[in-house]
Amino acid sequence: MKVSFDFDCTLGEDIIQNKARILMSSTSPCDVYIITARCEKDYNKDLHSVAIKLGIPVENIYFTEGAWKWQTIKML
Repeated sequence: MKVSFDFDCTLGEDIIQNKARILMSSTSPCDVYIITARCEKDYNKDLHSVAIKLGIPVENIYFTEGAWKWQTIKML
């Protein structure tokens, strides 16, 4: 199963990070993605540090550059 999280006010929060950890370590682990409307060239050190802490691969991070996130979700 694939599960995606927005970052700001979602995966950026400890309680949601705990939920992601549970999903990733269950007996049937989920592929976790970060889909954010942020621009890739902007400051994203906070986002990348959470991804590293959780073990989310960089190829599972999608920046929509301000576009609707549903298009990326549909693609995945």
